[in-house]
Amino acid sequence: MSYAADTLALAQAALQKALSGQTIKFNDRLWTAQNINELEILIVKYQAKVDAETARAAGKSSRGPIRFNL
Repeated sequence: MSYAADTLALAQAALQKALSGQTIKFNDRLWTAQNINELEILIVKYQAKVDAETARAAGKSSRGPIRFNL
């Protein structure tokens, strides 16, 4: 797995624990239910990175075509 995929898995696990009221240490920070928004932002960020890596590995572009308006 890549760093992005590993970090995504850890962030998802941290979110699940925070949602259940537990406190978890992740990236040298304590995460609790009050940090759920920050965890969700991390998940979106690393999901995008994993999606881009997957697309590149499949030989596809992770970006859309360039469109010109005349």
